[in-house]
Amino acid sequence: MKQTISLLLTAITLTALVAAQLNLASQQTLAQRRFQPEDLFRVRRVNAIAWSPDGLYATIESTRPGRRLGSEISNDIALLNVRSRALRTLNSSAAAYLGFFDARWSPRGRRLAFLSADPNASVRVWIWTAGENAASPLRELDIRAGFFDDQAMAWVNEDDIALLAWDIRARKSGTLYTEILLGPNAAAEWKRAVDGRSASVSVLESGHYTEREEPSGRLVVVNVKTRATRTLAHGRIHNLSVSSDGRFVKFNQEDPGVPGQAVSSYSALASPDVDTAYMAVNRGTGVHVIEEQSGQEVAASLMPGPTPKPTPKADPNATPPRAEATLLSAAPVGGAALYRANASDGSHLWLCGGSAQSKSSCTEIWHANEWMREINTGKAELVPYKAADGAALTAWLLLPPDYSEGTKLPMVTIVYPGARYGAKEPSDFSVYTTYFWAHPQLFAAPATQYCCQACQPPRTSPTNSRLCPMACFEQWMLSLRVV
Repeated sequence: MKQTISLLLTAITLTALVAAQLNLASQQTLAQRRFQPEDLFRVRRVNAIAWSPDGLYATIESTRPGRRLGSEISNDIALLNVRSRALRTLNSSAAAYLGFFDARWSPRGRRLAFLSADPNASVRVWIWTAGENAASPLRELDIRAGFFDDQAMAWVNEDDIALLAWDIRARKSGTLYTEILLGPNAAAEWKRAVDGRSASVSVLESGHYTEREEPSGRLVVVNVKTRATRTLAHGRIHNLSVSSDGRFVKFNQEDPGVPGQAVSSYSALASPDVDTAYMAVNRGTGVHVIEEQSGQEVAASLMPGPTPKPTPKADPNATPPRAEATLLSAAPVGGAALYRANASDGSHLWLCGGSAQSKSSCTEIWHANEWMREINTGKAELVPYKAADGAALTAWLLLPPDYSEGTKLPMVTIVYPGARYGAKEPSDFSVYTTYFWAHPQLFAAPATQYCCQACQPPRTSPTNSRLCPMACFEQWMLSLRVV
């Protein structure tokens, strides 16, 4: 009898536990909500990865929740020790800094350089040496960084580093400075206009350009042990690089390429390569090669080409730590690799292999965005259709989380010339994307359809890309029999 009562009590207890778990799961499901604009500012992201040449260390840049989206500046730089599989922060935690970014290893990996930015848009170099606990700044120089993907520093050897620096009182420009100084600059320009000291609009005069004699920038080489500094060149210098043997330094300079303009005009360049044309406008067309020791200009042919580096690839025999995990970055040697997953339970980062460990031996070293469990995301749907000439195309439709079949909703259609979609869901549909202006999950949250469609120009005018968006929109509408 006692045994029967005991079994009955056990059954009741188990039933109660199961019911409680089901109730909790139900509450969790009911507690889910839609993605909101403020959520964009809560997302933490892993940005750039830089491996040491020996593959024993890696720097990992990451963001913290804040007030900026799509910033060029990461908030933190952490150092990963592959042997110990430990991750520690290298940068200062002082509130005086907006963030840290652009980590670069010395040729043999004994030292690391990275940049910091403060609210006044002053950019400093920090140096970390293997075996030391903390990095130290080079406070004497204000680095000229963040100018259309410019490289602001390059190691010459283990002790010397070449840097682009601003002159004192130089007027700073570039994407990084626009981001940081947008507010202060707007307020200052407004006050100058109100006071009648300058025009409140941009004034451009064609054909009357005169080189302004004003502070700009310089190229310097610093010995990080002694802090001795040598200036090699002056002017608006871009795209710094150093030869593999450290003997030569190469850079672009803003030389007038078209009469009346400070740099080359995009329309005046006969280059079929759009990227080349853009870079010429942003960086100038003058190419200079100088000796690192003397600063004397030499023939560009003396600058050896870059040493080709093998591109690390995923090992097809390695097992990812999770089904949705993808390779983020692989070490140049040693077999270590970083895998990432941005999933419904947050963001994960794993170190796999390296230091004589199996490539399938993975350790989770970073986890963030656990609050993503609260989000009920829109539902993606593949929609095949045909172009006017019969070509098979694919569009992707993102529906609201609680969409009911047959319900009519407004639709936002995104058509981009040259874009082609396949069977894989577009990465832009992820809640982790940084685009505020066209964030699909934000459109789907207020019961709006969001459509990304392929764009193929009519074969009768394959080079007329201006007709592409309208032609594709008509193809899409006709395929749905809307018009």
